[in-house]
Formats: sequence, C-alpha cells, structure tokens
Amino acid sequence: MSNESITVTNDADYRTALNAGYKPENIKISAPDNSAAIEAARREGVESGKADGLREGRELGATAERERVKGINDLHVAGFEAERDAAVAAGTSIADYAVVQAKAIKDRGITVDAMKRDSKGAPHAAPGDPTAGASSWDRIVDRHKAKAKAA
Repeated sequence: MSNESITVTNDADYRTALNAGYKPENIKISAPDNSAAIEAARREGVESGKADGLREGRELGATAERERVKGINDLHVAGFEAERDAAVAAGTSIADYAVVQAKAIKDRGITVDAMKRDSKGAPHAAPGDPTAGASSWDRIVDRHKAKAKAA
C-alpha cells in the first residue's frame, strides 16, 4: 500500500486508486467548483418564485377587493352613496362600512318608528260577511276563468 496521497475527481478514479494500493485516508476527492452554477440556479429559482408569488398575490388581492366592493354594495342603502363611495375608495372593510352606514342612518333620523309615522298606511279592512255571497275576489277569479275558457 502506498503512503502517498492522490486526488481523484470521480468514483471510477477512486476505485482505480484503491486497486493501485492507495489507502482510503490518502485518497482526496476533488469536486469541480460548481459554486457559480449553483448561485446562478439559486438566483433563477428566487426570481421565478418572486414572479409566481407576485402573480398569485395580485390574483388573490384582486379577488379579495372584488368581494369587498361587492359586500359593500350589497349592504348599500339608496341615499347613502357618499358613504358607500368613500368606503370603497378608502379600503374600508365590509363590517366597518356596515357600522358607518348604520351611524349615518341614525344620524339622519331614519328609524322604523319614523317610517311608520311617515307612511300613509292602508285603512283597516273588516273581514267580509261570509253570508253575503261571493266576495269580490271570487268574482275576479271567476271572470278570469271564464276568459281562459273562451280563449
């Protein structure tokens, strides 16, 4: 066995050195310097990942924004366009817009009681006399049935 050291670069050279009598501790394995190729591949992977992440982030952001604006529009009550437009422009959440709109409704004095007071309401109608014969509704239904048969 040889006490000299030898440098090999691949598996076949390593086996040849062993067969030639070199001790394993005297065989040095030299790998080619791949650091530049590794760094280039890393940079390429990072850039690709950034591009994919930006694209996915934009898609998710656009979807979330559409859902937010739709939610605000779903809650919107006619007459409160300024509040709605401000909420959309400011990026206000749907929940926060609901609070803003509720406060605006309250500030304007719009309540169920106020709506009841302002409504004209239908006069109370007494139920018909069941012994009086056919109701006006029955006469209307009969008239439509007769028209349908004639047609």
